[in-house]
Amino acid sequence: MKQRRQRLTIWIEIFMASLVAVSMTFLAIDIFGHPSPVESFWMEHIDLAIACIFLTEFIIRFATARKPLYFLKDNWYLLVASIPIAIPGTEIFRLLRLERALRIIRVFDHAAEVSRR
Repeated sequence: MKQRRQRLTIWIEIFMASLVAVSMTFLAIDIFGHPSPVESFWMEHIDLAIACIFLTEFIIRFATARKPLYFLKDNWYLLVASIPIAIPGTEIFRLLRLERALRIIRVFDHAAEVSRR
């Protein structure tokens, strides 16, 4: 049962990392590119959906945490990172998603190291 839960956690983290990659791509296009109005419309709506997924995951993890206040203290940036790009002036907060991506990479690196033993 524990191994099954760990596999599920890994798949969820892979999915979330993929969303981070999409979000960072949209952020780069929004800052450095010149998206058309149609492209901006779709990027904003997709990013809003991504933000909702991040917020939902945060709420679930907070609600199921053994110590919710410690969870909030250690993971506050996940809540801030769920702010959509569509809100002007919030792009800097979205960079906090990179922190999540880095944590995911560290988890996979650790998992690979453990499996080699």
